[in-house]
This record gives sequence, C-alpha cells and structure tokens, in this order.
Amino acid sequence: GVLVCHQRKTDETVPGCSGLSEKGEDYCINRPNKWLFYIGDSLGADAYGLCEGDCNQDTDCRGDLICFKRESKSDLVPGCDGEGYSVKDYCTYKEGQFPTGSPSFVGTREPTE
Repeated sequence: GVLVCHQRKTDETVPGCSGLSEKGEDYCINRPNKWLFYIGDSLGADAYGLCEGDCNQDTDCRGDLICFKRESKSDLVPGCDGEGYSVKDYCTYKEGQFPTGSPSFVGTREPTE
C-alpha cells in the first residue's frame, strides 16, 4: 500500500500499530480502507475521495459522495472509521448509497475489516 503520514496532536492510537508511541509524534502508516484522512482545506471541486477531508460542500467530493458536516470529532462519519480531526468534514456516501448495501450508516472509532 501507499504510506501516508498519520499526524497526531496527542497520544491517539496509530492505525495498524501496537505498542507504545511518543506523545504527539507523527508516524508513516499504510492507510486502512475507510479510515478518515485529512488531506487539506479548501482543495476545491472533486478533490476529496471517500473518507477524506476537509471538504466544505458536496461538490468538493468525487462522484456521488457527499460532504458530511461535523460539530466535533465525536460525530462519527457514516461508512468511515476513526475519529479524524475535530470539526473537520469528510466525504462519504449518501445514506442508502453504500456500494454493497451492507455497511451501516454508523462509523466506528477503530478500523474494521
């Protein structure tokens, strides 16, 4: 897979890693599928894929994805895993538009298979 920089502000879990980590240190990781990933602010139309942010409107998301607005990082993004950055918005599928129909419209805090 492609390595990405997992940026941390405190001591949150590093996806795909175990053991102790240094508080606030960033790590290179293989980005898990459906993991929330911040790629930048205001990148424009069609710039953000599934579970990527910080989108501002639906047209910022590729294809039929929508920009899911959050008030805090405790607002889980439907169809995506992880907490992402606080008050950042992420692209996801419209309710009822998930490709397989099997994912719930509720995200998780930890990666899933």
